[in-house]
Amino acid sequence: MFDNFIILMIFVNSMALAIYDYNDRDNTSYFNKQLEKLGLLFSIVFTIEAVVKIIAMGFVVHKNSYLRDTWNWLDFVVVCIGFIELFPIIPAANLKSLRTLRVLRPLKSINAFPSMRRLIGSLLASLPSLANAVVFMLFIFLLFGILGVQQFKGIFYQRCRLTDKPIMVDGIATKWEIDEDVERLCTIDGSGAFTCPRNKLPGNEGKEFCGSIRPDWPTIPFDSEDTINQELIMYGIIHFDDLITGIIAIFQMITLEGWTTIMYNMGDATQTWMAVCFCVLLVIIGSFFLLNVVLAVIMDAFDDVDKNHAIEEERQAKEILELKELYEIVDTEEDVPEEENKEGSIVIDQDPLEDSNIQNVSGLEIKSVKQENQI
Repeated sequence: MFDNFIILMIFVNSMALAIYDYNDRDNTSYFNKQLEKLGLLFSIVFTIEAVVKIIAMGFVVHKNSYLRDTWNWLDFVVVCIGFIELFPIIPAANLKSLRTLRVLRPLKSINAFPSMRRLIGSLLASLPSLANAVVFMLFIFLLFGILGVQQFKGIFYQRCRLTDKPIMVDGIATKWEIDEDVERLCTIDGSGAFTCPRNKLPGNEGKEFCGSIRPDWPTIPFDSEDTINQELIMYGIIHFDDLITGIIAIFQMITLEGWTTIMYNMGDATQTWMAVCFCVLLVIIGSFFLLNVVLAVIMDAFDDVDKNHAIEEERQAKEILELKELYEIVDTEEDVPEEENKEGSIVIDQDPLEDSNIQNVSGLEIKSVKQENQI
């Protein structure tokens, strides 16, 4: 009953944190003021929970005490933060930061649900085994990243242009007008799948202009291309101009998020077969193999934790059974049975010393009787 009540309080506290108006950090609105009072109630409830557990289990000295369980550390920190907020000497700026730590309260549910504790324990137990998988994954990322930089550097800026060369100011290229009617990347050397349509501007009729500002024209700023608003090239985030950004692009592709768009863009701008082989091979190795290896490691750790949990439960059940048998033996020895003699009278078990004394007295009485008869 007590645990169910605490779980209910955690749920209600989570709902209160969700509906809190975070635009009103100073709690000037009536709604936030009421939620602030409700937060004080939650602090009191969680404090009572901690106090009850400390009284029942001890604080830190005993091996099974409150703080010896690492899962109780978070609960204790939440309780301490709730009381620190009540101190009037804390400045308002620091108080706002402490209120932010209230988001830790829903994490108390980890300690409330044993199954969730086992799940988190499985994730933590899998970290050493995941190290080998992560190293192998980084090696694959590095391999494909180097290949991507070598083959696809600068192709995401290959666009159909209105002129054959950029606008020059004092011999420095400042801008190269894009043909806004064409929403695809183009090929410069003809190896790609898309070629720019013939120009219709006066003086350039029938000509095809496809160009890239990188790496040929490094003086042209990206702002002139408006790359951050170009959905076609994913707002300039995904490209293979350098190794770090290329690894980020690879990570996105193995999540299967927009990888076909990247493949089509690369196929339009450069050799199509190379783009298809690169992307499909990356998806097969990265998404269907590497990510499943990570999941397999986690599942293996989860199975180990479940086995250990089952062994521990079996050990505890065996200890409880042994204790019950021991208590039954002790109770049997303490209860003195009453036996009835042959004549129906009750004979009470006596101390062995008392029995010997009685026998000695009886022997003396028999001897005295025999002597009287002889006289």
